Amino acid sequence: MIKNSLMLLGMLTASYSSIAEETWRGLVVEPKNRCSSYNKKAQYPYPQSVEDEIVASMGGIVYGPYTGSYFESDTNTDIEHIVAASEGHDSGLCNASDEMRVQFATDLLNLTLAAPIVNQCNIGGKCGYDAGEWMPEKTGVGLLIECFK
Repeated sequence: MIKNSLMLLGMLTASYSSIAEETWRGLVVEPKNRCSSYNKKAQYPYPQSVEDEIVASMGGIVYGPYTGSYFESDTNTDIEHIVAASEGHDSGLCNASDEMRVQFATDLLNLTLAAPIVNQCNIGGKCGYDAGEWMPEKTGVGLLIECFK
């Protein structure tokens, strides 16, 4: 069920209905479409406790894959959506139910940890950009593509 949110997002953004569409690494590239207003806190909520689930999914190691950095504690990291909530919203989740948006926001396949400087809107920060606008220092695009598949 959790994986359904990413599969829906992938279907919405990687529709293979038109041969003439441009592709990038096997994904169909389509224009973004903000079909409704966007408010991350209201539309894509997640509990802070999801950070503990992320750490558990990493075998108890507090690691930021974008920089290849290890941290002493998850208090030194931010929860990071690999496919940003704003990107998901503009890629079709703007039409999704509240339940589907929450599934997307809490899907462990789309969550990782990041140093705050990487996760926020500053020079070099991810800030909700997509893979065409920002690439991680270490993991490259592979992690992002896996989320869309």
